Amino acid sequence: MNEIINEITATKFEDNKTYYSVLLKTSIGGVWMDVGLDLQTVEWNQYIFFDLNSRDQEVKEFQENCDNFDICSSVAINECERQQNA
Repeated sequence: MNEIINEITATKFEDNKTYYSVLLKTSIGGVWMDVGLDLQTVEWNQYIFFDLNSRDQEVKEFQENCDNFDICSSVAINECERQQNA
């Protein structure tokens, strides 16, 4: 675990039987990504954001950045591949 790409690190992996979840350590703290078993479908785990919650707004802003998605999804997929081959 702990592959680092641009300061993004995979810190936890969960096999949920129908998809994988990967917790990533980022510049704003932990964010989760869900990865399909085919390793082709990737999405942010959090999609509900409360306006009055400053953490939610920070995560929302982070997730709206396409570069963050590209980097985080690469780390998440790499972690899933590593876990499959373990």
